[in-house]
Amino acid sequence: MLAVFVDGAIDAAWGGNDYFAVYEGGADDVCSTGLLGDETCVSVDWEMVTDAERGDVLQVSYTGQNGFTYLFLGEANGVSVDLSDFETGTLSFDVKVISKGGAISLVVALENENQDRPFVSGFSIDESDKWLPFDLPIAEMTASGFDLSRVDVPFVLFPFPGANHLVYQLDNVRFESVANP
Repeated sequence: MLAVFVDGAIDAAWGGNDYFAVYEGGADDVCSTGLLGDETCVSVDWEMVTDAERGDVLQVSYTGQNGFTYLFLGEANGVSVDLSDFETGTLSFDVKVISKGGAISLVVALENENQDRPFVSGFSIDESDKWLPFDLPIAEMTASGFDLSRVDVPFVLFPFPGANHLVYQLDNVRFESVANP
């Protein structure tokens, strides 16, 4: 297992808590630095909260401003990470949707330094107030031509189509070497 965000922290392999960013609008419109750092975002807010089942988790809340906003968990600080050992495994994470708002799905992306296009996959969400596990097979990434050998951004998440009043919690973002049954 290679952690991305577990127990309320971004793993050191991905730069630690300093390598959290929220982009609002376009790819160059950074409105935050660090998991607990400065923030100037208009359409999204986040905080570490304590969940009775999980302990510290990340809670993300979108305001009524309907901007296109996406968050990045981790970046390899200019050094890519080879995830080839995980090619038969999964990118796994847990989400609890507190309030669905206007979103119908969440979209996950990974980026690497070799390609202009990231790998992207979406999943439907429901307002359940329960932790739901998601396991994205790494084989889907490699089948699309995504190069696992030089991953520099392991987890990008954004709502679709809009995020008005969406509130969710995120925990246990990790790469598993063997696909979960």
